Amino acid sequence: MHKPINGIHSRRLYFLAGIFMASALALAACKQEVPIPVHPPVEPPVEPPVEPPIKPEKAVVSIEMWRQPWKMNYIIGEVFDPAGLTIRVSYDDGSWEIITKSYTLEGFSSEAIGPITITISYGGVTGSFTVTVVNPAAAPTSSPTAGPVTTGTVISLETVTSGAEIWYTVDGSEPEQDGTASAKYTAPIIFNGTVTVRAIAVKEGMTPSAVLNAAYIPAVPVSKIDLAQSHSAYLGEWTELVSVLSPANATMRAVRWTSSDEGVIRVWPGTQSKPGDALGCNLLAMGKGTAIVTVEVEDGAGLTESSVEVTVSGYDSLMVAVAPGTFMMGVPLQERRLAAVSGDNTMDEGQHEVTLTKGYNIAKYLVTEAQYELVVGYLPSGNSTYEIEPSNIDCTIREREKRPSVIENGMGSNLPVCYVNWYDAVLFCNRLSMREGLDPVYSIKGSTDPADWPDIFRFEVKDKNEWDCAVWIDGANGYRLPTDAEWEYACRAGTTTAFNWGTDQISDDLANFNASTMPFGSSPGGKYLGATTPVGAYPPNAWGLYDFHGNVAEWCWDWHIIFFWYTFESPQEIKNHGVEWAFVDPKGFHHNESLAPFYGRVIRGRGFGGYGAAVRSAQRRGLGPHDCGEFKSPHLGYQMGFRVARSE
Repeated sequence: MHKPINGIHSRRLYFLAGIFMASALALAACKQEVPIPVHPPVEPPVEPPVEPPIKPEKAVVSIEMWRQPWKMNYIIGEVFDPAGLTIRVSYDDGSWEIITKSYTLEGFSSEAIGPITITISYGGVTGSFTVTVVNPAAAPTSSPTAGPVTTGTVISLETVTSGAEIWYTVDGSEPEQDGTASAKYTAPIIFNGTVTVRAIAVKEGMTPSAVLNAAYIPAVPVSKIDLAQSHSAYLGEWTELVSVLSPANATMRAVRWTSSDEGVIRVWPGTQSKPGDALGCNLLAMGKGTAIVTVEVEDGAGLTESSVEVTVSGYDSLMVAVAPGTFMMGVPLQERRLAAVSGDNTMDEGQHEVTLTKGYNIAKYLVTEAQYELVVGYLPSGNSTYEIEPSNIDCTIREREKRPSVIENGMGSNLPVCYVNWYDAVLFCNRLSMREGLDPVYSIKGSTDPADWPDIFRFEVKDKNEWDCAVWIDGANGYRLPTDAEWEYACRAGTTTAFNWGTDQISDDLANFNASTMPFGSSPGGKYLGATTPVGAYPPNAWGLYDFHGNVAEWCWDWHIIFFWYTFESPQEIKNHGVEWAFVDPKGFHHNESLAPFYGRVIRGRGFGGYGAAVRSAQRRGLGPHDCGEFKSPHLGYQMGFRVARSE
């Protein structure tokens, strides 16, 4: 007996194999012996050409103006503008079409006033429409201008049209030449109570002017401007300065805000909609120092002013000292399970103990748009163009644009700078250090001065490699990006939970994230703002630091390395994995080393588009340092920003 193989006798296997080989040989033989018939090609029959039927031309029956030009009234001497003119053409077969060109216009002249008929010609048929040519006199002006005035104020009217008469009313009714309710202006009007002056200028051979509307009310003098005795701001901060007028019904003809030093404080006037409202202005802290901000109120009876001293502190005032310590970095088992249920991958969040032997300082806020523009001189745009696919980290040439200025436009919002790449962040750090007289931390091409670095708005692969070889100068006291470990240590602020307020739940009143998609664990659902919010708008952690969860994702210094779910139980095991550096004062590894799988620089926190699991304290990912996150899907949360740190 043959021994069975996997339950089948070997004899039976040999039999089946023999059948298979015989079939194969027979098939091969058939292929060799059976000739393939060859037939001569058959030419397809040639059909005689068919002439297309001759389509008779349609005849135009009528044309009419379908939509009038945007400009229908002209001043004498102006040229006709056909913009917006649309013509409907009807044909003899009952069809019609709309045309916006190919027609002929005749008859316009702006040398004489009155209605002008313009003839339209198309397809041998004409139509017409009418525009108006006017030669108006210049509208009257009043002095003083409308607003609060005192009793007995002399109100004069004039027009620059020589020889024109002015007709006016003081009760708000429509002025008319020779009208029963109108008076011809021959002498100034004396104010003795609320009055609304309406006036026109008329002259023979000209059309009447536009109507002047000037309302005058009795002035209520300002007796006092309540303004803060002092005011403070930090570099790049937008803030509001508010004053209150006394009495509450005080009137205003004009309000002027000024700064004694616009290199320290710039002002943008606010608005006051009605008497009694607070009177304010927006301030932007431009530089460290002190300036006097003055408000002047002209109330119709006189001028009242008040001043306040405003002190602007440097960026160092935003730094919070963090003491040395040891903590568990990464994701604990229970949180890993919750993250998996919520659709997040924690493969590079392996938990391990990290010791920071040196204290450091970290910014309480994210870097804002105004701060970036003040320090660097412009705002980089997330929009980029590539000569090859933008997802390729080794793109040949990358070009970027600059965003409109938030400073010159007075757009005060304290929003975090968003869609910036790692190079933008490094550039900011060195420029801020130089601005505040500190030693720059980063060196590229052997220089700490960004003026010597490759062009950040257009660079080739060789330039990118030079950026990627940035060196951290030990001992430099300037601003820098936090390390991966420093970021998580500061974020946690002593907590061991998924979020730094001490729980594994997150809600839309605690952070700016996508609360409408995939809640984390038992967290409630919420709203998705879809945009950044001002820094510091949500509660801080226990160490007084803001916005670690959501708003924008944050760049760190480190090259990204995946901390798998290793359980490091002995020094030898740590050595075997080649990650000794990861446990005491880790700063990442040089990008040319190949210690473990990595991609790009470490990013933390995720942005406003990230769902609950993506904005956890332990969540970390890698992103190409050239990438601003603008090509990523918003729900992934790659809205890239950063905060700065300093070594002690």
